[in-house]
Amino acid sequence: MSGKGNVEIARVLNEKKYPTPGTYKRLKGGFGYGLKQNQESIWDSMKILSILRDERCKGTLIIGRYQSAGIEAEGRWKRRKHHGFRKEHAIPAIISAEDFETIQKMHPNRKRGKYRKEHHLLYRKIKCGCCGRYLYYKPSGSWRAVQFIFL
Repeated sequence: MSGKGNVEIARVLNEKKYPTPGTYKRLKGGFGYGLKQNQESIWDSMKILSILRDERCKGTLIIGRYQSAGIEAEGRWKRRKHHGFRKEHAIPAIISAEDFETIQKMHPNRKRGKYRKEHHLLYRKIKCGCCGRYLYYKPSGSWRAVQFIFL
């Protein structure tokens, strides 16, 4: 709420030696999200962002967010928002709903645009001379400044 970014929050939590969710779970007897026995976990900006966007902080119970992909398939897939069960004020809230909405406005969810099916004329034809990776066309404001970058 004070206006700090994700990186600044992570830096403060690491300096104060607060345990990450995986470390905390391992200390309480759980598996710790794939952490090895003596492996330390640190806070990073993506962990902070996932916690800031988690609706469970404001007391929303969410059941059925993920569904198994099947017996033979590996992993699981995320369901759409309307499939599954959500109930407001079902679990103890860490922050108020108003504070949660304020934080969501401060950290907007930036989604990428739709995938463009049309490609540049030189798509997958130019490779880097050092590593051999393909270079992709990046449009710029000027017709003189043509850029090719790694993706």
